[in-house]
Parts: sequence; C-alpha cells; structure tokens
Amino acid sequence: MKHLEIYLRDEAATGRLAASLAARAEARDVIALAGPLGSGKTSFARAFIRALGCGDQ
Repeated sequence: MKHLEIYLRDEAATGRLAASLAARAEARDVIALAGPLGSGKTSFARAFIRALGCGDQ
C-alpha cells in the first residue's frame, strides 16, 4: 500500500487533483482521504465524482 501526503493551495487545486486522479482511477482502487474538519475532503470527493461523470447527486 502506498501512502502519499499532498498539501494544496486552494479548492481549485483540489479539484484539479481530483479530476486528474479520477481520469487514472481503475476499478477496485482505494483512495482514502484523511484530515481535520475543513481540510477539503468533501471538495475532493465531489470533484472526483463530477470528473467521473456522476454529477452532484
């Protein structure tokens, strides 16, 4: 298992990273998000889902 820590400047950077990872994600990949309240986990998840074409549901 790989561990990677990334610190991003703002929500736009978070969205770009999420879209980039979504384009490379494969079935059965696991992406774990950890961080304190307000660190961008939900923003990342929403951008990731949007990039997969699932929209905000």
